[in-house]
Amino acid sequence: MATDRRFRRWIVLPDEQIPFHDVASIDAVERYMADHRWDGCISLGDFLDFNEISRWVQGKPRQYASARIADSIKVARGALKRRTSILRKRNPLARYVLIQGNHDARVEEFIDQHPYFEGLLEFQTLLGLKEYRVEWVPYWSDNRQKVKVGKATFVHGLRTNKYHAQAMVSSYGRNIFYGHTHDVQEFGLLLGDNAYTVVGKSLGCLCDPNAGDLGSGMRYIRGKPQNWQQAFGVFHFWPTGQFNEYTVKVFDHAFVSPEGKWYQGREGIGRVGGGDRRPRQARG
Repeated sequence: MATDRRFRRWIVLPDEQIPFHDVASIDAVERYMADHRWDGCISLGDFLDFNEISRWVQGKPRQYASARIADSIKVARGALKRRTSILRKRNPLARYVLIQGNHDARVEEFIDQHPYFEGLLEFQTLLGLKEYRVEWVPYWSDNRQKVKVGKATFVHGLRTNKYHAQAMVSSYGRNIFYGHTHDVQEFGLLLGDNAYTVVGKSLGCLCDPNAGDLGSGMRYIRGKPQNWQQAFGVFHFWPTGQFNEYTVKVFDHAFVSPEGKWYQGREGIGRVGGGDRRPRQARG
């Protein structure tokens, strides 16, 4: 079915935290991307983790002795190369926007402590963002920096309390979509005498919920229950700027798209115990 060009179509990807990303789930998302025409893609931040230079591992070299930032950068650049190629195969003008999250900002904090690396280790330089025509939004360094598409605004996120969606939409007073919390939560807020409703919504994450069991990295979640939900967003923007949004939740590295098609990460079968986990009616 041909895409109605009156409506702009964007895909929104929450926290991946490379190298603690979920390879299989992201593979499924990228194959879904390849099946459609897009006007843009937004990465909501924490694209990389940079645990190796975080304050949490200072004085604890055993936790990151085998980790190399160069390896994470190689993976991240590969992801940008794949995705920009997918986006622009059907639409050469498609935008890719990368928002800075608090984990991405760790490299800036490192440069602040070691200023002689200035000009060499900045996020834009490490990832070659100009090469891939990726727009960089330094949100964590300056919270005034936002991404606006139609009547939706996208940021990395600031609140982490129990009712963060309510706090976010109350703070911004507009439709606000974000990552940061790794869960899916939505709150609607009524504005003004015209009864205009805006929403605040977190869109989950695409990092590995079992990363705490992988050794170094997210050791703070090892064995601890958490409410993370893998998901991503699909937005259709009207000519008026209004939009329809679909939050696609990912289970066992698989999902059914808004169009009703089954996708499963090609490396997901082995990581969830083997076998074909598709519903019977989806098996071909």
